[in-house]
Amino acid sequence: MWWQTWPRASPKKIVLVGTAASRFTVAPIAPQLHDRTLVLHGEQDDTVVLSSVMDWARPQSLPVTVIPGVEHFFHGQLPLLKSLVVRHLLAPAQA
Repeated sequence: MWWQTWPRASPKKIVLVGTAASRFTVAPIAPQLHDRTLVLHGEQDDTVVLSSVMDWARPQSLPVTVIPGVEHFFHGQLPLLKSLVVRHLLAPAQA
């Protein structure tokens, strides 16, 4: 990923929504970025099944926030998605 090849900068926050782990090779998140990373996925996502995201996240011990009853495009839950993302982005960075 770009943060692995750009040594002069590190992202302040990372948000991944509906990570396409079953469709593409998704690089792992560097361990030092885990505290700054939010991974969101819909429980009922049939475009990228939840199990593939969990299989990607598990070896990294990277938490995944699962939104119950939501599919890939978060229909009917975009205000919730926005709220979760904004809350993550506005939260103080951890040392």
